[in-house]
Amino acid sequence: MVPSTDGKLLKLVNNGPAVIGTPITFTASYPALYESFIYEFRDKNDESIGGEMSASSSCQFTHTYKKIPEVKELVMTVTLWQQWLGAKLWRIDTTESSFQLSNNLIGNLSVEQEGTPESATSRNVISTGQPVNVSFLHHDPSHFFDSFDKSYSWSVNGKDVVNASTVTVTLTLNPAAEYNVTCFVVMISERLKMDRHVNLTSKIMAKDPITSLTLDGKYFIPRNPGLDLTISCASGSDPFSFCKEVMNASDVPESNCTSYIFTDQKKCSFHVKWYFRTAGTYNLWIRVTNDVSTLYQNVKITVIDFQIQPSLTFVVIPVVSSIMAIFIIVFGIAMHVQQRRRGFTVEVADFDFSARDDSDLLVKTFFERLRDSLVSSVKGVTLFSSLSSSRTRRERGSSSFNESDSDRNSFREDPDDGYASRSIRT
Repeated sequence: MVPSTDGKLLKLVNNGPAVIGTPITFTASYPALYESFIYEFRDKNDESIGGEMSASSSCQFTHTYKKIPEVKELVMTVTLWQQWLGAKLWRIDTTESSFQLSNNLIGNLSVEQEGTPESATSRNVISTGQPVNVSFLHHDPSHFFDSFDKSYSWSVNGKDVVNASTVTVTLTLNPAAEYNVTCFVVMISERLKMDRHVNLTSKIMAKDPITSLTLDGKYFIPRNPGLDLTISCASGSDPFSFCKEVMNASDVPESNCTSYIFTDQKKCSFHVKWYFRTAGTYNLWIRVTNDVSTLYQNVKITVIDFQIQPSLTFVVIPVVSSIMAIFIIVFGIAMHVQQRRRGFTVEVADFDFSARDDSDLLVKTFFERLRDSLVSSVKGVTLFSSLSSSRTRRERGSSSFNESDSDRNSFREDPDDGYASRSIRT
């Protein structure tokens, strides 16, 4: 039905488009309950086509066009007259309605598939691998062609579909791609010596449904930092939409989800991060959809509170390092105090090169020389400590020793290793 759009109280509609040789009906209406009017119908391009009739709130006019008029636009007008004693008294209003005529049958191809949303099938989008019904919907409001003989033939991408001679064909389209589905319809009436036909083609887009979801992340988590989850699709054609709801474990997930965070994505990969204020058990309700399928999944999340315990490495290393540092500091202070108590000594060495040890002339590796040096240093420190302790005891035990006696005692305690040395106390 094509309504008038002039905003007037007088309305005019038609049941076109119509096939040449079939009737087309125009319906006029006016908001009146009891009063009687005269409705005057006239073709705007041919005033010989029309008629007048008395009615109250509505009136119909039917006409059959034998050919398509050679005009830019087909328009029917209606004028409403106030009548008195069957005569037109004065004009109340006038309106018009455009219509279409065709030489061929009028209709379209309808797509239906079980399990696929109507929002998709209405756009000729269907799921792969599932049966889909494609039907020829004939526009024949006057039922003019009911008595005609009818024949149908179907093809997909130019290839005929075998054993498809009815108004509806069942197809399975695979893989995901765009398909051209064509229906050729012929209607013949021997009685009326009339035949009409039409060749209709529709593009149908087949898409892969979402079969499963993959979740990557932990469901038993600490409250801080919270949930960190990645959701991806195992299959499916884009675009994808993702919706989530986080609720308490006692709440029941609803079928409708309005919290869309990603819509019309080309890639089925979604990231969910969520911080929980309190510990407990929660439900993460997920919905992922594309044009032809919808997948739901409910994930149980357990949130706990605990203190992070430091590992053994973070405890042992600082403690050991602190003990070693204290030991080094104490050892250094003790050495310093001992040196201060002894005072300062100046040693004069008289080298006797005739008594040198030939072992020093031997060829040694770096590590051998390093070892000998360490051993000599340790012996020297030990001997130095022994002499210092002995000298201190002698000084405390007897103050009558003179400098020469002290020198002699010192010479007796020091073995002669081929080098002559003397110490002068200051």
